Amino acid sequence: MNMDKAAYESFLGQAKRVSARLGDDIERIGPIGFPPRNYSSAADFLARAVVGQQLSVKASRTIWSRLEAACNARQGTMPDWFVAAHYDVIRASGVSNAKTLALFSIAEFHRQGALEPGKLMAMEAGVRGEHLRQIRGVGPWTCDMMAIFYFHDPDIWPRSDVAVLNSFGAYLDDGTDPDSAAARFRPWRSWLTLYLYRIVDGD
Repeated sequence: MNMDKAAYESFLGQAKRVSARLGDDIERIGPIGFPPRNYSSAADFLARAVVGQQLSVKASRTIWSRLEAACNARQGTMPDWFVAAHYDVIRASGVSNAKTLALFSIAEFHRQGALEPGKLMAMEAGVRGEHLRQIRGVGPWTCDMMAIFYFHDPDIWPRSDVAVLNSFGAYLDDGTDPDSAAARFRPWRSWLTLYLYRIVDGD
């Protein structure tokens, strides 16, 4: 889903009212869209997100590649391969104990049918988040990332994402609350988040 011209111009106008510098940076980037869903399932997204928590993109990709290689060598399929019998192999791939247990929990929810994408898509974002947070290791940040990058919900503001808050806060006058300023972008706060990620990454 991409921004059409009218949505972009309205969004850009709001950005300029919040911060002239923010508006300039968004105008430099131009209209954007949600990244494609390059995931085989909802469980696949969650597993990758959990593995990547608090890691650089490079480190996360390296560990995930090791997991894929280990799984393929044993002719397994993820996420069903994430079971206690493979604990040592998963840990040897660079996954912490806490994240390994989270992968087991994700796999179990998947096997139970609790991560069926159609059912999750039909849920309101808050309800979906409550459902997903039953999974070990899945917190608000992971739920917000899934809402934006997997379900393409248009109005998600990830309050627990330090990089997003710091990036946005740098555009605001001292004392301005980032959540209140972000609320001015409703119902397109996911777009604000995506722009801030682009800005943080130096795009």
